[in-house]
Amino acid sequence: MLDLLRKRLPDREDALGRIQGAFAAGEIPPKDFVSLVFRGRSEEILGAAKRLGVDEGLLTFIAVYLARPFRAQAALELTREVDLGKWHRGHCPVCGNWPALAHIQSVEGRRTLWCLLCGTHWPYGRLQCPYCLNEDQEALNLISAEAEPSFRAHTCARCGKYIKEVMSALSAEAFSFDVFYLGTRALDLLAASAGFAPHPLLAAASVDP
Repeated sequence: MLDLLRKRLPDREDALGRIQGAFAAGEIPPKDFVSLVFRGRSEEILGAAKRLGVDEGLLTFIAVYLARPFRAQAALELTREVDLGKWHRGHCPVCGNWPALAHIQSVEGRRTLWCLLCGTHWPYGRLQCPYCLNEDQEALNLISAEAEPSFRAHTCARCGKYIKEVMSALSAEAFSFDVFYLGTRALDLLAASAGFAPHPLLAAASVDP
């Protein structure tokens, strides 16, 4: 994963090298590091980032994806006989974390939210902020680049947050959420320039969803 990040983030070569060195030297035991995600210990990841002199967001991102295979497998088992269509809250019904991405099926207009931490996706109201449940349309807005109008940031003036969103002809079941999430850094910059912030990756809405 670190090699892939080097190819995609050449400007982070130094930071990624420090992180890899810390793993190799046992300064950050991989098993303990992954467990921080399961326990939502963002403050300990922040401490490790400060010790290494690297960006907290980068180290958190690596931690989340290292833990993802285990969380995704658990999510599959937990939802095998569960109808997620009956879940209408903004946070993940499996792990309680906030969604990282929304998908809108362009033909039927269905909106689906996706959890980065465990890969679960579930239906949600199209005209509502998943974070603060705001439905005031004057406070909700879409920001997109002219070249890619189907890729946008759904912003909420009430809580100051945004969620990246894509409109696609594919169903949520066939859509590659990770590919879109990882390939839309420009949307994050666009939303930030307008004064909106993403929800922190490890800021769970509920520990008992």
